[in-house]
Amino acid sequence: MITKDFRTTVIANKYPYLNIVFVSLDKNRDEGKAVAKLQISLAGVVKSITVDFLLKPKGDFLNLTGKHVVHFSDFGLKAPKRMMGMVKVQEELNVEFNLLLKPVL
Repeated sequence: MITKDFRTTVIANKYPYLNIVFVSLDKNRDEGKAVAKLQISLAGVVKSITVDFLLKPKGDFLNLTGKHVVHFSDFGLKAPKRMMGMVKVQEELNVEFNLLLKPVL
């Protein structure tokens, strides 16, 4: 039931996807680190964020990992509740990134 409430909260019937667009990715001077500017779209609202990433070689690929916390209120939403507020979803949404990139030559 809480999943149904969550889908209602994020207006999934109209906006079925959480979209993340990489605007830029800049390697830091520190080895193995990068900073990315992203746009997150949820429930028809777009927010720009900055995320720190760790970079690790993985065979022919580069593995990017990072985390960022967004809040329902960032997107004009209220966290869903059940049973008159006795069961609540946290206000925070933890977004974890784990991407494999392959250089294009």
